[in-house]
Amino acid sequence: MTTLSFFSYISFICSPETVIYLCVIMSISSLIYYTYERDIKFSGIFDRERFSVFPKILQAILVIVTSTFLAAATVTVLKHTFKIARPEYMRIVETGYSFPSGHTTLYFAFCTALVWSLYTFKNKRNSWILFLFPILISYSRLYLQVHRPVDVIVGAVLGILCTIVVIHLYKWYVRKK
Repeated sequence: MTTLSFFSYISFICSPETVIYLCVIMSISSLIYYTYERDIKFSGIFDRERFSVFPKILQAILVIVTSTFLAAATVTVLKHTFKIARPEYMRIVETGYSFPSGHTTLYFAFCTALVWSLYTFKNKRNSWILFLFPILISYSRLYLQVHRPVDVIVGAVLGILCTIVVIHLYKWYVRKK
C-alpha cells in the first residue's frame, strides 16, 4: 500500500458523514436505552443502583452528539460564508469549498467531547491519546493537498471551541437544576 492510497483511505473512511452517522447511532441507542431503563425503573424488578452509571453515559453521549452537530453546522455556515476554493493541485478529487476543513473540525469536536467525557465520568487521565486520531485525519487532508494548513488549523481550533461551548452549556444546565 502506498502512502497516497493509505491517506486516501483514511480520508475516505473518516469523512464527516461517518462521524455524523456515528452520532445518529449513538443517539438512537441512547433513546432505546432510555426507554428500556425507564421500563425497568417502573417495573421494580431490578435494583436502581445497578443502573447508576447509565445516566452518566447518556450525559456523555449528549455532549458528544451536540458538540459534533454544532461543529457540523458551524463548518457549513463558514464554508458558504467565505467560499474559499480548494488548492489547485490536489492528489485526489474533492469538491466544495476548502475553508475550514470539515474532516478536521468534526473529528476534533468529536474527540474533544469524547476525551472530556472519559475524563469527567470515568476519570481516564490518559484519554488524551485519542487526539492522535484527528491529528492523523488532519495530516491526511494536508498530505492529499485538499486543504491548506490554515484550513486544518482553523478546523482543529473550531472543533475544540464548539466542544468547549457545549461543555459550558452542559455545566450551566446541570448547575441550574
